[in-house]
Amino acid sequence: MRDRIDDIRARGAELVIVGNGAQNFAAAFREDFELDCPILVDPELRAYRAAGLRRGRVELLSPRLPLNALRALRSGSRQTGVEGDPWQLGGVFVIRPGGDVTYRYVSREAGDHPPVEEILAALEEEAEPIQEASPSSGAQVWLGRALSRVVDPFIVSSFDRTGFRIHSLAFRAEDLDVDLSGRRCLVTGANSGIGYETALALADLGAEVVLLCRNRERGEQA
Repeated sequence: MRDRIDDIRARGAELVIVGNGAQNFAAAFREDFELDCPILVDPELRAYRAAGLRRGRVELLSPRLPLNALRALRSGSRQTGVEGDPWQLGGVFVIRPGGDVTYRYVSREAGDHPPVEEILAALEEEAEPIQEASPSSGAQVWLGRALSRVVDPFIVSSFDRTGFRIHSLAFRAEDLDVDLSGRRCLVTGANSGIGYETALALADLGAEVVLLCRNRERGEQA
């Protein structure tokens, strides 16, 4: 988007970049890309968690990654040294002074960026604010709990991604709005499977996660 900063400012807005590296890395980033817009650093990933941005190894190993990298190179972007959290993915938000959000894009994998024209359209005065998702209905929660009782007896289907999606139907938004900063969580069987996914989710909420694994080597790999 750095090539469209003038278009952004012509619409009365400003481009603000938020990174998760240290301040000296932000200074080097500004110099490398010749940027004159504000650059903020968030090494604790608080803004990333609040925005609901994704992270994790699976997303970074997407088969679409080579195509995304090629598209970025063609647009003039280049990969410099990795700074900050290498597993954290990004996103783009258009936020008005009053706090209304008119655009939200959460990257699915590394190099996944939205079309700039969509962002510029969200900067227009007539752009409508995004409506917040409504809380889970009582019927949805009931359905989620009923389906959970069906899959729970079958360990494999209960603890894979499909099982998690079924269980999540019974989650309420307020149940997941938790800040675990300053907390230490011990996760067993965390080198793979649901233990690994749980460790990632707790880390996303700000917790310091300790992996408890039977095999030290596999734990270090995780």
